Amino acid sequence: MNGEAGAASPVGLEQTLEPAWHMPLWFCIVYAVAVVAFASWVYARERGRANKWMRAALVVLRSSLFFIVLWMLAGWTRQQFETQPPELAIVLDRSASMATADIEPAGGRSPSAAQPRFEWAVQSLTEIDDRQKATLRRRYRIRGFTVAEALDPVGDILARDELAPLAADGQESRLGDGLIQVIRRQTGRGTAAIVFLSDGINTHGSTLQEAAQAARRGAVPIYAVLTGRAQAIPDLRIAEFMMDRDVFLGDRVVTEVVVAGTNVPASDVTVALVDGQTQRTLDQQRVRLEGARAQQNVRLDFVPQRAGEIPLRIEVRPLTEEVDVDNNRQETSVRVQDREISVLIVSDQPSYEFRFLKNLLQRVRGEGDAPTSSFALRCVLQRADAGYVREDPTAIRLTPSDEDEINRFDAFVFLDCDPALISRRSQELIYAAVVERGAGCIFASADPTFWTELSAWPLGDLLPLAGPPAELTLIADQPFRWQPTPLGLGVLPMQLESSDEESMTIWRQLPKLLARSPLGSLRPAAQVLATTMPGDQPVLVSMYAGAGRVALQATDETYRWATFLGSDLYYQRYWGQMLRWLSRGKLAPPEQESQLVVQPRQAAFGQPVRVDVLLGTEVAEADLPSHVQVSITGMRQTGLVLNRDANDRRRYSGTIDDLPPGQYRVLVTQPAAAGDLNQPLEVAPPPSESTNLQPDVEAMRQLADVSRGRFFEYPEFQSMLRQLPPGRAARIGNLPPEPVWNHPWVAALFVMLITTEWLLRRRCRMV
Repeated sequence: MNGEAGAASPVGLEQTLEPAWHMPLWFCIVYAVAVVAFASWVYARERGRANKWMRAALVVLRSSLFFIVLWMLAGWTRQQFETQPPELAIVLDRSASMATADIEPAGGRSPSAAQPRFEWAVQSLTEIDDRQKATLRRRYRIRGFTVAEALDPVGDILARDELAPLAADGQESRLGDGLIQVIRRQTGRGTAAIVFLSDGINTHGSTLQEAAQAARRGAVPIYAVLTGRAQAIPDLRIAEFMMDRDVFLGDRVVTEVVVAGTNVPASDVTVALVDGQTQRTLDQQRVRLEGARAQQNVRLDFVPQRAGEIPLRIEVRPLTEEVDVDNNRQETSVRVQDREISVLIVSDQPSYEFRFLKNLLQRVRGEGDAPTSSFALRCVLQRADAGYVREDPTAIRLTPSDEDEINRFDAFVFLDCDPALISRRSQELIYAAVVERGAGCIFASADPTFWTELSAWPLGDLLPLAGPPAELTLIADQPFRWQPTPLGLGVLPMQLESSDEESMTIWRQLPKLLARSPLGSLRPAAQVLATTMPGDQPVLVSMYAGAGRVALQATDETYRWATFLGSDLYYQRYWGQMLRWLSRGKLAPPEQESQLVVQPRQAAFGQPVRVDVLLGTEVAEADLPSHVQVSITGMRQTGLVLNRDANDRRRYSGTIDDLPPGQYRVLVTQPAAAGDLNQPLEVAPPPSESTNLQPDVEAMRQLADVSRGRFFEYPEFQSMLRQLPPGRAARIGNLPPEPVWNHPWVAALFVMLITTEWLLRRRCRMV
C-alpha cells in the first residue's frame, strides 16, 4: 500500500491562464509606458471642450483598448488540472526506548500507572475523533511510516487495526536515516508537512540535525511531537566505593560510598550495606540528593560477626520514577580473619605510655558481643636490667635480628626509644617487613629529638616526615585535645563510637594532653588523621609504606585517656583498633603474585578503561620500576604507561579512553619479572536503545526549527493537528486547453470601450 491511508482522497480542479506568446517583462513595461504616453500626447493636443478630468478618462479608455489588443496578440488560454490534496507524512518511532513508561496519566494518578510512549502515540493517532479524522483525510493524502532499524510503510496509520500488531521493539534508532528517506520521497510531491512522533533518541546512522537540513533543502517542514516527558528521568547509581578487603574479626569495617544522581528531584534516598549471604542490612544512611547532577559521600560501617569471606552488596534504593536500576548496586566482599596479632613494643624506659599499653595488650581478649583478635606481645625495654627479662615473660633483651622472627610480627610500636640501640640489621629487617610483607608500624613520642635521631637510621625511611622538625623544643605548656580530621574520621583508630557524631563528642571530652612534639614538613603521601585543638597542628599522621602502613603520633600521653569516665574503654579502643588497622597489610598472602586488573572488562565506546598492575613479591623491592609498560592489542595496537601510586610502591595505574569497538588483549611488557600478565578487554559499539532513555528535547526542537516546522510536547498533540499547514495540491492530470483571447466577452469589452470613447469625444465636440 506504499504507506498510504486506506480512504480515497478527493479529486479537485486547479486552473491557470497561460499565453501562447510569452512576452518578456521589459517589453510589457515599454509597451504600457508607450501606450499611456501616446494616448496622453494625443488628448493633450486634441481640441474640444473637455476638461482635464475628461481628457484623463479618455486616455484610460484609449490605453485599455491597446492593452486588449496586446492580450489578444498573446493568445491567452485557460489550462485546467485535476488535483489531489497535498500529502501529509506521519512517521512513528517504534524503537525500544519508546517502550519507556513515562507519559503522565490523566487525572493525577500514581506515576506507577504511567503509559508507555509508544502506546500513547498509537492511542493518540487511532483515537482522533471521526470529525477531525474526516477533515484530515479531506485536506491531505496521509502517508504512514514507522522507523527503528529501518523505515517501514504503514497502510493506514490512523487505523487501530494497522497499528495494533506493532510494538516498540526496535533495537536500533536510525531516526535520521528514516527521516531522510521520507524527505527524499516526499520532495516535489506537494507535501504539506511531516509529523514525527518520537522521543528523539537516535543511536545509529544520520543525526536528526542532518535530517533537519535535508528537510530544509526539500522545503518539507517537520512537525516534531516529543513523545515522552520533557523533564529528565531520574537516575541513581553507586558511582564508586572504597573499603579494606582484609580485616580482623571484630574490626569496624568502614565503606566510603559515593552516591551520584542525575536529574533527581529533591528527595532523601537510602543507601544500604547488605550481607549478600544472609540478606541482612548491616548499615544504612539517608542522604539528600537534588539537581541535574548531584553527588553525596556516604559512610557505611559494620562489625563482622563471623570469620571467612563475607559477600557484601552496596545499594541505593531506587526512586519511584527511576527506570534503569541496574546501576543502583555494587557487589564486593571482605575477608575476615580471626587470629592473634603479634606486636613488638620497643621503648627506652618504662614510661607511663609503655606501662599502660603493655598492660592493655596483655589482658585484652574481646570487646562487646563480637569477639576481637587478641594480641601476642613482645617487649624490648632498652635500659632495663637483666632481671626484668627473666621476670616478665613478654620481655626480650634485644630487638630481634633474625628475619623469620621479625616476619612473625604484625605490628611494631616504637615509644621514644634510642635507635642506636637497635642494630642496623634489625632496622633493615623491620623496614622490609613493613614495606614488603605489609606489617604495620607506629612511632609515638613527644620529644622532637627522637625524630631527628631516627631520621639517620633505616627506620627513619618509614617516617611520614620530609625532614627533621625545625624546632627541637618539646611543647609542654599548651594543653590540647585531639581533633580528628574529616579523613581521620573514616579510619578505624579514630572511630571510638558507632557514628561520626558520637565519636566527635568523645574526642571533645577526652582528657587534655600536655606534651607534644612539633613536626616538620610532611611527605606528599602523608595523611593527617588528627590535629591539636586548639592550634590545629598535626598530632597523628599516617602513610602507606609499600605493602604496609605507618603512623606517627606526636605525643606519648594517650595513657591519660585510660581513666576517662572511670574506665579505659576508649583508651583500649584507640590502641586496639590502631594496631589492628596497621596490621591489615599482613592479612594478604605472604607470597603475593603480580596482578593485572582491567576495569571495566566490558567498556562502552568512549568509556575510560582503568588498568592497574600490582607487582608481587617476585619483583624485589630494589627492582621496582618507576613505570610499568602495558601493550594493548586487537582492533588497534597501542601502548600505555602506568604511573606508580603515591601510597603504594607496588601499585601502578593508568587509563585509556580512545579505543574503537572490538576485542582486545592487555599485556604487561615491562618489567619482565612480572611474568605473563594479560587480561581480555571488550569495547562495545555505540550505545544501545536501553543505554539512554531520556527524551532528547533539544534534538527534537532543532529538528523542527531548522526544517521551518513546529515543535510540540505530547500534551499538545491535538493542538498540533489544528495548526498543520494547508500545503499545495498535487496535479495528477490536465484537461484540454480552452482559448480565452478570442472569448466573446473580450470582443464585447473592446466594443464597449471604443463606443464609450466615441460617445465621450462627441459630447466634448472632439469629432
